[in-house]
Amino acid sequence: MTEDTQVIEFGITDTALAELKERLIGVDAADDYDLAKTALKECQQLRKKLTESHKEKKAKALAFGRGLDTEKNRIMGKIKEVEDPIKETKDAIDKEAERKEVSRIAEIRVRIGEIQSLGDDLFARDIKDMEARLARLSEIDVDQSFDEFFHEAKSEHSSSTTTLKSAIMERKARAAEAEALDRQREKQEAESARLEAFRTEQEDEARKLREKQDAIEKRQREEQQEIARKQKEEQDRIDTERRELEQRQADEAEAEARDRAEAEAAEKAERLKPDTEKLLMLAVAIEDMTMPTVKSDEAQFVIAETRESLAMVANELRRSTKELA
Repeated sequence: MTEDTQVIEFGITDTALAELKERLIGVDAADDYDLAKTALKECQQLRKKLTESHKEKKAKALAFGRGLDTEKNRIMGKIKEVEDPIKETKDAIDKEAERKEVSRIAEIRVRIGEIQSLGDDLFARDIKDMEARLARLSEIDVDQSFDEFFHEAKSEHSSSTTTLKSAIMERKARAAEAEALDRQREKQEAESARLEAFRTEQEDEARKLREKQDAIEKRQREEQQEIARKQKEEQDRIDTERRELEQRQADEAEAEARDRAEAEAAEKAERLKPDTEKLLMLAVAIEDMTMPTVKSDEAQFVIAETRESLAMVANELRRSTKELA
């Protein structure tokens, strides 16, 4: 078949195919992603032009049916020889980009988890440990590198900072109270020593004073025990409320992220649904197209070839529709 005949039949010459191959063979998406996309689009347009021309000419020249198929397959092979390697490199780039995105989000999640952990499990911590945690929090700059998770990181950072500061203040207050009690106890012990010395001189008076002092000390111990009990109850309540608040915040953040992802997916599906349904219905209609009943072998051959072409068109339509979604 000559080059002039090819121009008449399909409008795609061997010269054009050679020029296509010379320009695009070896294009690698890793080197030039945009060029790869453009090259694939050009190949797809050529395949579409070839398929449409093939259908039109085949209907007008039944006697050349087999020859047309052979020529179409030959040209299709030349196009795919250019297209397939490019598509493979583009797919590899897309998969690598997806892997990097998953890794980026996981790294941010680990950093947010560190912020959360700095404000957890403080009951048994001493002041130095809590101050070290607070210093570590101050070193974390939540204004950088948290991307779309900035607000969540900011909230967790604020919560952990507030919790640590409150715990440090409470622990210092308790230490001051203990120191005051120690000073009071020292005074009481000094008073007891003085009363003991005085007892050698006035035993009866000393006994009365001792009994009075014992009553005072008993009342003080009971008061101190009551204070300690109330402090423990208050601390338990604060710890419980803090844990419940942190759990609610975590649940709300997770629910918000899940709802946002579901809403985006639903919006895209809903936006594309009318068009994709129409395209899929068109594919079914093409496959189910009723063919006339013919008797001659030649006409039956034409019907069979037409069915094959329609099946290819329907499959191509489904593939393109799937790429839309």
